[in-house]
Amino acid sequence: MRSKPASRATEFAFLDRSEMDIGITHEALMKICIAAMALSLLSLAGFAQTSEPQSGKGQLKGACSADVQKFCADAPRGKGQVRGCLASHQGELSETCKAAMAARTKN
Repeated sequence: MRSKPASRATEFAFLDRSEMDIGITHEALMKICIAAMALSLLSLAGFAQTSEPQSGKGQLKGACSADVQKFCADAPRGKGQVRGCLASHQGELSETCKAAMAARTKN
């Protein structure tokens, strides 16, 4: 005669509840999981912001910030005066700033 298969409850009877306890409550575990997901989403949001190429003034500002500090720190802001200052130092600018200025004048 064939024996009846064991039920799920008796299948894991060897695991005592105290052995499965890891010392953390369900509520605390949920908080940890939520915090981990939030950190993951924040890091993805940061990646999305830096992975898109800038255009226009943002690209020029990012590419030329060191050159502005070096050559045009005293130039008044607005009305294209910083851009004019950079143009007057065209031969001394970094390659990234030169490329950004060239791309800006093409558009």
